[in-house]
Amino acid sequence: MMAAKKVMFIGPRGSGKTTLIQALKNEPKVYRKTPAIEFIDCFVDIPGEYLQIPKLYHAIITSAIEVETIGAVIDAASKDFSFPPDFFTAFSNRVIGIVNKIDLPDADQDYAEKVLRFAGVKGPIIRVSALTGKGIKKLKKILNMEQIPESID
Repeated sequence: MMAAKKVMFIGPRGSGKTTLIQALKNEPKVYRKTPAIEFIDCFVDIPGEYLQIPKLYHAIITSAIEVETIGAVIDAASKDFSFPPDFFTAFSNRVIGIVNKIDLPDADQDYAEKVLRFAGVKGPIIRVSALTGKGIKKLKKILNMEQIPESID
């Protein structure tokens, strides 16, 4: 069990939130659909559909009460972004941006970062590939999770 504070990942469907948790925990990457809010060790994984249904925003906000950091996760290769403008300004938690899937050939990391800023992310933005491990070491440092075994970086 990790001694780190809780971290919540919020992002659209397919942005790689669950794979990111697996990478941070140095676990094998196994794709699976997140059907409901999941509490996994020090992580909270929010289903992407919750961003598409405004009446479920309360579930996201309520779940955020116990976490130290919110990671706004975005797929660098997708143009389908679900974050409403200034969405993350509603949280008093520390909010960081995570541009995931930077390893994909059609990734547009700069555009993804602009989308996160438009959504209200004021904190640092880290570019990672949960699949290859690139950037995971830096993300662990930002999340104060250095005690988790290091991945490729």
